[in-house]
Amino acid sequence: MSRVFYRCQLLLCLFICTINNIGYAYSNVDIKIQSQNDFDGLASSINTALSNGAKEIIVKIYPGTYYYNDNHIDMSGKIYPDASIIIKGNGATLVAQGIKHYTTDSNWTSFSPDNAILSEKNNIVEVWSPWYQTNELIDVVATNSKLCRVKNISNVSNISPTGSYIQITSWYQSYIYKINRIEGEYIYFTADNLAKGYREGWNVNNDYNYGKCYPRYRLANVQSEDNNFYISQDGVEISGSTRSIYECNATRFLVLGYETNLRWVEIDGVLFVGNSYKGELGVFSFLSPHGKAVINNCQFKGIQSSRVISIGNKNNVSVLNCQFEDCSESGIISSLGAENTTISNCKFVRCGTDMKNSFCVRCFGVDFHVGHNTFEDFGYSAIGIGCGYGNKRSSRISGVVEHNMVRYTEDYKKCKDQHTLMDGGAIYIFTQNDDTEIRFNYIDGYTGMKDNRGVFCDDGASNLKIYGNVISDIDNSYCIDSRRVASVETQVGPSNVGNMVYDNIVDGTIKIEGREVVGNGCEYGTNYFLVGLDKTKPINVINNVNITGEDIILNYTGEKRGKVGVSKTSYNRIKKSSNWDGMKRFVIKKIK
Repeated sequence: MSRVFYRCQLLLCLFICTINNIGYAYSNVDIKIQSQNDFDGLASSINTALSNGAKEIIVKIYPGTYYYNDNHIDMSGKIYPDASIIIKGNGATLVAQGIKHYTTDSNWTSFSPDNAILSEKNNIVEVWSPWYQTNELIDVVATNSKLCRVKNISNVSNISPTGSYIQITSWYQSYIYKINRIEGEYIYFTADNLAKGYREGWNVNNDYNYGKCYPRYRLANVQSEDNNFYISQDGVEISGSTRSIYECNATRFLVLGYETNLRWVEIDGVLFVGNSYKGELGVFSFLSPHGKAVINNCQFKGIQSSRVISIGNKNNVSVLNCQFEDCSESGIISSLGAENTTISNCKFVRCGTDMKNSFCVRCFGVDFHVGHNTFEDFGYSAIGIGCGYGNKRSSRISGVVEHNMVRYTEDYKKCKDQHTLMDGGAIYIFTQNDDTEIRFNYIDGYTGMKDNRGVFCDDGASNLKIYGNVISDIDNSYCIDSRRVASVETQVGPSNVGNMVYDNIVDGTIKIEGREVVGNGCEYGTNYFLVGLDKTKPINVINNVNITGEDIILNYTGEKRGKVGVSKTSYNRIKKSSNWDGMKRFVIKKIK
């Protein structure tokens, strides 16, 4: 009996040791961040925990402001497929590292418009003047040196010895040049990228060449009554109550490199303020195809980089319940190779307003989902999908864009010349798509200098289902534009195939043009038109479609309070639509 008892004790000890070992292997590690020193050592603390076998690392950042360096947390080369890292902000603010310059400091020897400038309260300091529209074309003074000059229609009187800049719109792009001098009634600058542009003009005059409107420009770090920021020999001149300013020169906070292998990475409840433009980088770079990444309940303000979140070859990235505000260029870019990107319940306000070809969200991977978001007062486009003109087809591109609110406010529309570009779409679709659906979105008031569509299928976009959308107040172009551009076929193969437009509610015209072959898969189904009390039928452009549906005229009352108002008769008619259930959120309001 004693021998049996001994064996039982031995087995029990082995069992307890095994349980303890399993418990250690799957233990949680809590990392508390309560000071800048703690925050500086965050990457080291995470790596130590991973090396010791931690499977769930929970970082708790206490309320306060912390400054991060470039690649503050770099997980490149870290292979821990069973480990998770969760960072909880608890109201913490993370600011890109930089240098503080006070108003009495005259030692600021350089200035770059690529860096966000913050006040002592972490508010964004606007370094650019208002936009000015010229009353004549920009002169190319010397083609060899690329020297140009623009009429000085501002009241600028002096440029800063630390560097002053001019930004000029160019059709659907915008470029920044350093100012050489002010002489007479002209501002001189060197356009490093000077080239023959659209319709035999210079690229500095493309606004005029395309839209027949004179170019626009704005100025940074010049002395004038219209500019609230200027670096003089005696220090920094800032209007208002700001007593000191802070220049951000870091860009990226978190990197998941191509070879990173972690089970789960999550960032929750953090406010990110300001950073610096450094090429195609963002606050987050997700590149690894392994594991999942979630950004939840975070805010991004005044981000200066070319995008806030960059998703490269990464699978299963979700951006949920986040807010993007006053970010210079794009919000989220999900590239070819990315799979299962989800962007949901987010809000984008005044993003992409630096007059560049940027998108609040752009997805051209596989099985993306962009849904239940709000896009307000953006510069070029709210949502861009697909792969662009001239790119050889290399992978499948598919996804769903649904239940998004896309709008310009009335105040924003009044100053559209200062914020918007030409030749765009609130939802912009590039050439290559597979099985992509645009459905149940509400688009209202999108406008600009010229040719701004509600949904724009550019450059022969293909394989689209566009249905159940409510699109109103598109004042200078089509509500839906699926145009035929045959020249793209020399680059990417057959285009304008498989497009279907049906069950949309619009107050303007629709264009859909299929490829000139039988069986191209293009269909124009029944669509509903809000044309006012006169019941004038819209003049749509419908070419080369296999099926042509009915145009149904709805009695539109002109009322809009988040929904468009129609008469009782029209309301009852639209309820018979096959997609009524999906349209209920952004749909029609019945007026008795």
